[in-house]
Amino acid sequence: MTRRALLIPLLLTAAACSRRSVADAGSPEVAGPPALTLTHDRADLLFTWIDVEGKLHDVDSAQKVPEDRRKQVLVRDLSKRPEELHADQFVYVADLTKEEDGGWGYSVVSRYASERSLKEGDFGAERAAPGDGGEARVTLYGTSWCGACAQARKFLRSRQIAFADRDVEKDPRAQAEMARKARAAGLQIGGVPVIDVGGQLMLGFDPKELERLLDGG
Repeated sequence: MTRRALLIPLLLTAAACSRRSVADAGSPEVAGPPALTLTHDRADLLFTWIDVEGKLHDVDSAQKVPEDRRKQVLVRDLSKRPEELHADQFVYVADLTKEEDGGWGYSVVSRYASERSLKEGDFGAERAAPGDGGEARVTLYGTSWCGACAQARKFLRSRQIAFADRDVEKDPRAQAEMARKARAAGLQIGGVPVIDVGGQLMLGFDPKELERLLDGG
């Protein structure tokens, strides 16, 4: 399954921030579990979603996951042994909101990170920053200390654009997701923000270029 992405060159006028921890997001990862085939025809998968009260629910098909809880769903491959999956170290986290070629994308996340997110209550429905009330098609990957990220947030909010704000330092899942998108696009990340506009990746913050992407240019 492929993901279409347009690489927007990092212009000299674009603002960006970098630290070692962010730059490392694009580096090769430690070997993890085998690739997961996440398609409709699989009858040997178990999907786990979490409700607003923090309770876990297991279902045997993606269609049984409530629509507002499909952004981040734990997936277990029942066809393989736990040791094959390195289940003591990693879990699969799927995004069931974006279907491509009869299946869905997913990330491999450390078990520690997923359990910590569950305890903190931030694992579940997609969260978008205040905007026009519509579904967020923009995802901003950044940090709390990055000035360019703050400028990008201000720009989007001033135009009433709904966006998912993902902190790649505080949320390991966000960092893994950003790295996965970058690898699929053949991009080595060296800083933030990285802005995903409907599958098109933009490095840094350039108001004119971002405006063009938002307008579908």
